[in-house]
Amino acid sequence: MKTSLFARAASGKAGFLVVVMAVLAIGLAACMPGGSSDIQGLKGSFDNPAFGDQFLYVSGIDGYLYALELSVPGLTPDTRSSSEILDLVWRAAVGGEPEPEPLIGGPVFVSDPDLPLVMVGSEDGNLYAFDAKEGGDPLWTFTTGGSIWSTPVVKDGIVYFGSHDEYIYALGVGEGKEKWRFKTGGAVAGRPLLFRDLVVVGSFDKKLYGIDASDGSLRWSIEGTNWFWAGAVADERTIFAPNMDGNIYAVDADGDLLWRFDTGSAIVSRPAVVAGGLVVAGKNGRVVNLLDTKPDTAISNRVLDTEFISDSEIKAPMFVVGNTVYVGTQGSTIIRINVGTNRAGRLDMDEVWCLDTKEDIECN
Repeated sequence: MKTSLFARAASGKAGFLVVVMAVLAIGLAACMPGGSSDIQGLKGSFDNPAFGDQFLYVSGIDGYLYALELSVPGLTPDTRSSSEILDLVWRAAVGGEPEPEPLIGGPVFVSDPDLPLVMVGSEDGNLYAFDAKEGGDPLWTFTTGGSIWSTPVVKDGIVYFGSHDEYIYALGVGEGKEKWRFKTGGAVAGRPLLFRDLVVVGSFDKKLYGIDASDGSLRWSIEGTNWFWAGAVADERTIFAPNMDGNIYAVDADGDLLWRFDTGSAIVSRPAVVAGGLVVAGKNGRVVNLLDTKPDTAISNRVLDTEFISDSEIKAPMFVVGNTVYVGTQGSTIIRINVGTNRAGRLDMDEVWCLDTKEDIECN
C-alpha cells in the first residue's frame, strides 16, 4: 500500500498536530480530498488556529468559528485528509447567518477552570467571546468602529486587539469591559505583541507603537516607510517588526532602533524567532531568509542562510514548533524547514519536505 505523504508527515502525535495546524493555518484544508461532511464547509483559515484543552479552534474563511477534536488514533497509512482525522465539536456563525463574512484574524483561547473562552474578531467590527466547550451564542460581544483583522492576544485576564477604526483595545476577558483604547493614525491589522510591560502594535499609518499595557499610554513610536501589516515578534531582548517596505525593524524595549534590514520584498507574513535566529519570508515567496538577531552584527553578515522555496506568494503567518518552521504558500504548498547549527557552528536552514496539499504529493 502506498503511504500518503500527508499521513507520513503527520506520523506521531506531535507531527500530526503540527501538520494539521499548519494545513488549517494557511487555508488549504479543503484542498485535500475526502473527509467527513461535518467539516466540509471549512475552506481553510487566513491565520493560525488556537489550541486549548483538547480542541483545535479555527476561524474559517467561510465566516464560521470551528471547534475540532483531534482523533489521532484514527491516523492510518492511507489517511489523505485533515478532515478524516478531525471531528467537529461545534461551529458558530460569527457575525450572523446565513452568510457570515470571512474571518481574517485567528482565534485566541482563554483557559479558565470554570468557563474557558475562545474569542475572535469579525469583519462586522465586533469581537466575539464563546464558551470554548459548548459554542452556542456569544457570551459577550464588543463593538468597534471598523473591521477586525487583528488576532487577539491575552495576558492576565486582559485581551488586546486592533481594529480598522485605528484603535488598539484592551478588554477584560470576563465580560468584555473596556479597560483602555489607544488611537493610532491608521488601521491596525496585525496581532499585537506582548513584550515585557508593553503592547507593541503596528499600524497602516506606517508607525510601530510601544504602548503601556496597564493604562494604554504611549511609551514610544518609530516610523517606517510603508504599512506595518504583519504582527511583530520578539526574543528575550529585541522586538522584530516586519514592514511592507521590505524591512525588518529591530527595536529594544525603549523604542530605540537597533538595526534595520531590507529583505527586498514586502513582508505580510509574521516572521518566526527560532534557534537564536529570525526566519523571514518575503511576500514574493521566492526567498526565506534566516537572519542573525544580534544587535552588533554587521549588515553584510546579517543573513545566515537563504532558501529559495516557491514562485507563489507567502502571506500567512509561519507556524513554529521547536526549531522547525512551517511555511505555507498561496500555491497550496507547505514547506517544512529545520533550523539548527551546522558543522561550522553557524545557524542554517534545511528544507526537510514540501507537501502539495492539492495532490498529496511531494513538491517539485
